[in-house]
Amino acid sequence: GTRQPSIRDWSGINAEFSWMTRTLSGLNKHIIFVAHRDTRKEGDDTVFIPALREKSYNSIVTELDLLGYLEMKSERGVQRRTITFDPTSRNDGKNTCNLPSVMEVPTILDKNGNPTAKNDFITAKIINSYLGMLAAKKEAQEKYDKVIEEIKESIEFITDAKSANEFASHINEFEHVGSSLMMARSLFAAKVKALGLVFNKETKIYSDAAA
Repeated sequence: GTRQPSIRDWSGINAEFSWMTRTLSGLNKHIIFVAHRDTRKEGDDTVFIPALREKSYNSIVTELDLLGYLEMKSERGVQRRTITFDPTSRNDGKNTCNLPSVMEVPTILDKNGNPTAKNDFITAKIINSYLGMLAAKKEAQEKYDKVIEEIKESIEFITDAKSANEFASHINEFEHVGSSLMMARSLFAAKVKALGLVFNKETKIYSDAAA
């Protein structure tokens, strides 16, 4: 009605907003929020942020994959629109897929307001870049999982110093991805410790505990 929301109301509003965002995202929808510009003081700097209720701001921004600052300037009588997703000393931002620091937003209307090009800037230049980043991460994760599985299977066959030395000599031959080499060394260290193998620092060779 006409009642002003209380503190208790706002916590519920924030939760409902988060629920709505996740629900729409779960329907495979790309969601774009547009807000006016507000300012926040950080020492002597004035930072441009979306004009959202301060206590809701962090809750909302946490749900976003990207946060950009769009501005328009007139240069020699020509309107120029740019957007940046990089956080800077003058604006908040969130650039999770290495978008260019400054992107020019194309003008696709003539002086009479008629379209001159397809209106696909956000889809082609922003959303597709983000989806490409997700696909690359998924592919890298799948490769990582595959090599870790191969490493674990190989470590299962380590039963003595001979098989440990054999594994150690071939540890770099796996198709390592990201931190898989570090993980392999960690799993190997745990295995030789469990077997009680002794490592000779001079020869770089493991020997059985009994020997």
